[in-house]
Amino acid sequence: MSYATICNDEKIVFVLNGWTATDGTVYDGWRAAVRIGGMIAACETNASLTHNGDFRRAGFD
Repeated sequence: MSYATICNDEKIVFVLNGWTATDGTVYDGWRAAVRIGGMIAACETNASLTHNGDFRRAGFD
């Protein structure tokens, strides 16, 4: 639990599960983490990937 407490920060993202995209591409393990990292890096600092549909508008579906 102490590790979870240390990592309880808005600037830390844990990618726990992979997924299959609509085009059939499988993102699992490090590929999922890299994809999410790229999405975060490409997003404007004042935008959200999870609220108000920004995720889909940015073309990351």
